[in-house]
This record gives sequence, C-alpha cells and structure tokens, in this order.
Amino acid sequence: MNTFRHKFSLTLIGVFLLAFAGTGKVARAQGQQLIFSVTGDVPYGSSEVSKFQTQMTNHNKYSPAKFFVHVGDILSGGSSCTESVYSTLASSMKTLEVPAYIVPGDNETVDCKSPSSGYNFFMKYFNNFEKNFCAPATERQSGRNENWAFVQDGVLFVGLDLVYGGSSAVKQAADWATQQLQAKDSQVRAAVLFAHVSPSTSTTFSTPFRKAAATFGKPVLFVHGHGHSWSTSYPFSEKNIFRVQVNKGGSEDPVEVTVTMNTSSPATAFILKRKPWSSKTLVSRPPCGNNTIPAPDAPSDLVATLNGSSTISLAWGDNANNEDGFKIERKAGSGNFSEIATVGANVTNYDNTGLAGGVTFTYRVRAHRSNSAYSAYTNESSATTTGSGGGTSGSANLALNQPVSASSTDSDKPEANAVDGDAKTYWRSGSVSSNSIAWLRVDLGAAMAVGQVVVTWKDNYYAKTFEVQISNDDANWTSVVSANGSSGMQTLNFTPTTAQYVRLSFTSNNKSNYRVIEFQVYAGSSAAAKRSEEAEVESNMPTEYVLEQNYPNPFNPSTQIRFGLPEAAHVSLKVYDINGAEVATLVDAAFEGGTHTIVFNAGHLSTGTYFYVMQTGAVRQVRRLMLVK
Repeated sequence: MNTFRHKFSLTLIGVFLLAFAGTGKVARAQGQQLIFSVTGDVPYGSSEVSKFQTQMTNHNKYSPAKFFVHVGDILSGGSSCTESVYSTLASSMKTLEVPAYIVPGDNETVDCKSPSSGYNFFMKYFNNFEKNFCAPATERQSGRNENWAFVQDGVLFVGLDLVYGGSSAVKQAADWATQQLQAKDSQVRAAVLFAHVSPSTSTTFSTPFRKAAATFGKPVLFVHGHGHSWSTSYPFSEKNIFRVQVNKGGSEDPVEVTVTMNTSSPATAFILKRKPWSSKTLVSRPPCGNNTIPAPDAPSDLVATLNGSSTISLAWGDNANNEDGFKIERKAGSGNFSEIATVGANVTNYDNTGLAGGVTFTYRVRAHRSNSAYSAYTNESSATTTGSGGGTSGSANLALNQPVSASSTDSDKPEANAVDGDAKTYWRSGSVSSNSIAWLRVDLGAAMAVGQVVVTWKDNYYAKTFEVQISNDDANWTSVVSANGSSGMQTLNFTPTTAQYVRLSFTSNNKSNYRVIEFQVYAGSSAAAKRSEEAEVESNMPTEYVLEQNYPNPFNPSTQIRFGLPEAAHVSLKVYDINGAEVATLVDAAFEGGTHTIVFNAGHLSTGTYFYVMQTGAVRQVRRLMLVK
C-alpha cells in the first residue's frame, strides 16, 4: 500500500472516532486510571474532630488517592455557625499530602443559626483550593465560586452547591453541571459530580442535569452525603448516571473510588472500595504543594487544674522535636472550641486567667509547624471556676462564649464579640431603617434557669425600645421583659424561668445600626426552674430520684423522658451514642421537686442505640433508648 494513502486512511479513521465519541456512542480512552477519596457529614461535634484528623493522617499513610473530596456537613444540624468549626476542619484538611476539595453542606450554610454567616465562613476557609489545599488551577462558576470543576487524567470532576432546604443556588448548580458536561464532552471519558444531596432532590436541578448527562452519553458518577448511610442506585431512566451516597464520615473512613479505562457502563467505569485501608499498606509519594513540612507528633496527657478562683492552669506532654509551638483551644460549658492562645516550642504549660466564676471550661492543645502543619489534638480536660460570675445575682454569665447569631451582622464586627467577655470588642448589626425589627440571640447549650439579662451598648447605638425573649426550641418565643434603651450598661430582671435560647429583640433604633459590647445572661435571684412547655412539674411528689424509660421506644424522631425528684436539685440529663460519645445535652439546670417531662428530638441523629444519663448530685441513673428511622 502506498505510504501516503496508508497514513491518510488512519487519519480519517481517527477523525471519525473523535467526532463519534462526542455523541456518547463511543467513549474515548483519554488519560489513565485514577483513584480519589470521598467523605461527608463529619465532624459532627467536638468528639469527631480528632477522629477526622486521624483519618487525614491515615490517608497520608495508606491511601493511593490522587485527591480528596468532602461532600459537606461539617457540623451537626441546627448548630451555631461558629467560625472555629470552619477553621478547625480547614486546618485538618491542610495536613493532607494530596489536593483537597469540598462542597457546601446544608448544616454549615442554609440550616445553621445564621445562614449568611455560615456561607461567608465557608467561602473564607474553603474558597481557595489552590492556596490552602494544594490544588492545581480549579475552574469556578462566575457569581457562585463555591461551584468548581477540573479535568484530570481524562475525567471531568465537578463540585456543586446543592443542599437540602430550598437554597436559591439550585438553578446555578444545574447551569454549572450542564455547562461543564457540554464544554468538556470531547476531552473526557467519564464525569464525576460531587454535592451534598442526591441529584433527585430537586427537579430544578435534576431535569436539566438528566438532559445534559444523556447528551454526554458517557458514565457519570454522582457522589453525595446527607443520608448518613451507604447506598447506591441508578436514580433515573438514563442508565449512564450512577448515584452513590457515602456513609457518615464519623462512622466510616473515606471511600476509595477508582475510575477505570473501561467506560462501557458505570459499573465498569467506577470501582468503589469501602474500608480501603484495612491492609495498612504504606504508600510513598512526595508531599503536595505547601504541605512539604511534616506535621509534629501530637502532645498528650493534658491536665486542667483550678488555680485560685478565676485561673485554670494547663499542663501537657510534649512528644515532638520539630514543633514551632502549641495552639490552645477552649470552650465554656457546652459551647464550641475557639483558639485562645499560642505558646512557643517546648513549652508545656499555660495559665488561663481572669475567667468568669462558676463556669466549666474545657481545653485541648495541638502542636504546629509554620502555622500550616498541625498535629492531632490532645485529650480534652476540664475544670470549673468558683466565685461570682459578674451579675448582680452573683451567678455565672451563662452566655459567655456560647453560640450566638443575629438577624444581620457587619462582617467586621461578628456576633461572637457580644458574648466574648471582652469590653474592647462589640457586635454591629447591618444597616436598619427606622422602627425595623432586628435581633441578637444566644444559645445557652441546654435548658437553664434564667432571670436576668445585662446588655452593654456601644456609644449611642442602642435600641430605643426592645424586649428580652426566651425559647426552648428556637422557634416559639416568649417576651419576658420590655425596656427603653439607653447608652451604657442596662440590667433587666424578670421572673426566673427555664430556657435554652435568649434573645434581644430590637423594635426601634436610635442610629443606623445596633451595637452591643456585651450580652450577658444570668440565672437571677431564684435558680429553681419554673414550669415550661418542655419541663412540666406534676403535683405528686416522688419519694426518691427516678429516671423512667422513655416513651415511645423505639421512636422516630421524638420521644418523652420523665424523671422524678423528691426535692429541688440540679439535674444533668445527657444522651450518648453506643461508643460513649455525647450527642445531646437535654437539661443542665436546677429543678423543683416533682416529676418532669423532657421532649428529646433526635431528628439529626442516625438510627441506632443510645443511652441517656441523669446525674443529680451523687445519684447517677442510665437507661437505653432506640432510634429507628
């Protein structure tokens, strides 16, 4: 055969196959086999932070994955969107030796106590993969930078802001998925999309997505979380779309996904491996990007000791020889951890002074190098201060460092400033018009007896009129006292009652915004809990301390828990999972003698066996309950 004619014929065949591949009838074998990892719905609370960090450490040791993806929910449902939650997860992801990516979950955006703050924190810590997480150049959607895409080894990867709860971002997610599948069709052999919820959750997304995927024609894998259990399916009639819901990350290591060269179907194109590190086979690869500095070994044996009435002394063991220092974090009561201090290398003690009285503070410590490589945390250790908390009643400030949110906030003066105990900082609302209603709300972490609020205004930026309101469900609010505002500090007393949430509701303003230096909540002159919708006191007086079996049991999602007290007492009632991790504090307050009923809503928890524990002085009682969804 003539050499020229032979080469010309091969060229025509190649052009024909290239064009035909774009129709989806022939998949081109671009690139090479590729492995990546996916997790989601972790960490749910402080007990899972160390577990997630351990997974990142093991990923560096044992995973052959080229990159890592988190499909959202970095805190439990209905939690306060506290900045430390976002920064803590980002710090853990920075320890990975491969590129890391994340998509928004509903808990940290649309469902947290202040959605706008949650979204802003998400974008602050997770918007720049290239700078923060060792990623190569990543394409972003204009106007919705949380939607991203890149092509690697002949595979298209797309991240989407698709969450449960009616987010306005659904249409933009559909547009982004469609655009990417169309634009990259001729370049890739398969596509993988990441989001928090299933593609069938909203027809606003699924209708255009199905059409684009059908035209794309090649295998499409859609990976998401949200459901907290492993499941797979072909959710639509288009059989090139395969859906995977990953298990809750606190219960299972990240799943390993291999994209093969066999694109005849999703079943052959995507190989899923759960428990991928069971063999503990070490991998060898150069560290990624900025993570060339090995993380120091974790400190250990943290001990917190009360030193006087308002100082807690910390001591820990130093197990590293390459740290630049230690980061110390603290939480008050059942609040969230935040960093309070940094000490230098080889330092193994720290005194936390000037603390409010009558508050339990919990600490943890980790080592760092160059503020970019972090060790795992130490154990958590707690101590309780004594003395006055600063209110006129002599009780502790229950709002100190607790989760807080507002109807609007200037980004430079966040809500947390109003409960940080620092007279030099303050919260500033967004702009308000005359007589507009605004609010500032604090979550005390559990139902507690409250009877006094102290608010300190910044200059003349006070509310002309406002109310103190309380709630036990963060939805139904009761006004307990009204007042006319004035500059400086105002103390408002009211009949002590039981509440988990307390807020200032502003009804008319003196300036263009509201500014609060400190928002403090105290138990008031009488600490005994009064009747409420969640704790009803019956007339018959028990003769002993009794914790009854919950009813109904099994239950979904709510159940009632009754306990009896022969006399007034302080009661702690907490719920733990099968591994002993605390998942809920139902009450932590003083109650009158009698029989009380508490409603426990476990809508945010997974099916399983749990234990509820009542502590009253030296009396401790435990019962088991079963959640079945």
